[in-house]
Amino acid sequence: MTSERLLAASRIESEDKITNARTALVREFDDVKLALASPQDYIVRIANFVGASYDVLRRAQRLLEVYQREEGNYRGTSPRVTAAVSLHASFDQLSVEDRPTLEEFGRAADVDPTTISKRKSSFVSVVDC
Repeated sequence: MTSERLLAASRIESEDKITNARTALVREFDDVKLALASPQDYIVRIANFVGASYDVLRRAQRLLEVYQREEGNYRGTSPRVTAAVSLHASFDQLSVEDRPTLEEFGRAADVDPTTISKRKSSFVSVVDC
């Protein structure tokens, strides 16, 4: 569960408190392994928010698979940004006419639309399929 979702589900007022608690757990219990969030954790939620079709979602998931295989990881990019970028690119590749705006992608992923735009060209150059 991501810290945003924990924050929304709890009565905690600060994401910093959740982050600090997570860090303390990892430090205290050496054998506890907390998985980092990945774009796959966000892609369906973002796709639903922007009204993406099943075909767009499947293409975006495929693009993420190619990107991870080619890059080996997500190079420190926010998983929400990477998920939004893959969906935005899949709308392009499938030539969907009635497509969401960058602002809608930004709201769906809770990131700045400019960040999605900036990351898209490097993402597309890697997946190029």
